[in-house]
Amino acid sequence: MTRPDQVEPAVRKALEDAVAHLPPVPGLVEGMHVRAARIRRRRRTVGAAVAVAVVVGGVGGLLPRWGGTGTPPDVPPAGSSQSAAPAPATRTPAQGTGAPVPSGPPTSGPSTPGTPSGRSEAPLPRPAATSSGTSAGTWSRRTPELDETFAAGPLDRRRWTPYVGSSAPVTDWMPDAVTVSAGTLRISVEPVLPRVRAGGVKAVAEHRTGRWEVRWRMSAGAGAIAQLDLLGDGPDGVSHAATLDPSRRTLTVQDLVHGTQTRVSVDGRDYHSLAVETSPRGVRWLLDGVVVDDRPGTAPRRPLRLALQAFVSEPACAAQPPAAGCPGPSTSGAVLEVDRVRFWEYRP
Repeated sequence: MTRPDQVEPAVRKALEDAVAHLPPVPGLVEGMHVRAARIRRRRRTVGAAVAVAVVVGGVGGLLPRWGGTGTPPDVPPAGSSQSAAPAPATRTPAQGTGAPVPSGPPTSGPSTPGTPSGRSEAPLPRPAATSSGTSAGTWSRRTPELDETFAAGPLDRRRWTPYVGSSAPVTDWMPDAVTVSAGTLRISVEPVLPRVRAGGVKAVAEHRTGRWEVRWRMSAGAGAIAQLDLLGDGPDGVSHAATLDPSRRTLTVQDLVHGTQTRVSVDGRDYHSLAVETSPRGVRWLLDGVVVDDRPGTAPRRPLRLALQAFVSEPACAAQPPAAGCPGPSTSGAVLEVDRVRFWEYRP
């Protein structure tokens, strides 16, 4: 048996033997296995076993330096089944069937935000306050070019045009679904099966840049939603849109031109102020003065027109009773209320 004072020389000798005639790099590991076997045959002692462990561990640690892959531990080599480190989260473009597609007569009706069951795939964040969220004050210090309080009723046709027509699959846009009284614009949604009566208005004036601000709320009804659209370049002539779903308590803002969306949680049954700013810098949305979506480099290419509408996004939810999986109570009686609309022109 090897004595304690012989272990260190044995280890040194084994290491020298292993390194003295190293094979080419591709066969390095295999060569080391052969040499380790020789050492085990020559020295069947405790000291020799220690030497083999030191040799394999020490030389193995030098592999990258001598022609190994040198791959960082969090990046798997090509062909490996190991998963790489996760990439940073990024914005996801709006998927066609999972995002609300704004509509008005005579285009097709929208789908509903969220999954087919109407449930969000992940918890929705509340809007987070940011330093840029105070920018609303910069606009509001100026007198707006439009300050509509709907105090004069009925609907001022010099400013607004009501929707007339039909949209697939079941929506009929009715001018009498839009009323003005007591300082409030009201747009009602009413199933008249197999169709659904809905309503909307669009502004007469067009603006390429500026700030639109709307104070609105909507009563909950199965599948009933409200939308603020900026009519322009995108699909069906809609550039940007905000969808308020009071039953699911969500607000979804979309850039239909570039295919992006952001969704936050909000109780749409209460009044909230929603603003959209368009400028040569890009487009951003603010909810109650807090920035919820900011898209630099997405400046509109043509004049935009504000539109407001309320309708049922899922026809099955208009049934009496609503189909299984539809959120909220019956659609009957759902009403969008708007008590103020303001617009400021953009000034550099």
